Amino acid sequence: DQHLGQRPDGSLVTGNDPRDTSATSDPAFVQAWLNHLVDHYGKANAGGVAFYGLDNEPELWSSTHRDVRPQHLGYDELASRGQQYASAVKAVDAGARTLGPSSWGWTAYFYSDLDTAPGGAWWEDPKDREAHGGTPLAEWYLQQMRAWEQQHGQRILDYFDEPFESQTAPCC
Repeated sequence: DQHLGQRPDGSLVTGNDPRDTSATSDPAFVQAWLNHLVDHYGKANAGGVAFYGLDNEPELWSSTHRDVRPQHLGYDELASRGQQYASAVKAVDAGARTLGPSSWGWTAYFYSDLDTAPGGAWWEDPKDREAHGGTPLAEWYLQQMRAWEQQHGQRILDYFDEPFESQTAPCC
């Protein structure tokens, strides 16, 4: 049974051109898609799409999506992307609600993918977290979203979405 992103011999697919399987998506692309949704379904306050997730498990992109995103994600990029995409949503449909960052689990509340990338006892020297005053990732993310709101006069993050997924195997 072959897994996605693996060759038949089990080795990982790496070094490929991301455009082989995926299209570039930036805030302008997202706004065009949102305009289509609004044209088709109406604005959020008129029965259209009410919620937009800013992404899903961004701390895992370098492993789950290594064919298009092999780089490790850090504090700064996570906040910047959240601000860019959430403000793009609000520019098209101010009544829509955003939620993020939708991390993968407990560790991501406190550390970035850049922190965990070295492996080993990475928690003893989490360089990305230390570069951000030792502030846990989730707390720092909220601070950055609030700072954007204060600077621009518009709330862009409506719901702090941090699911918890147990790291234990199912029982029985």
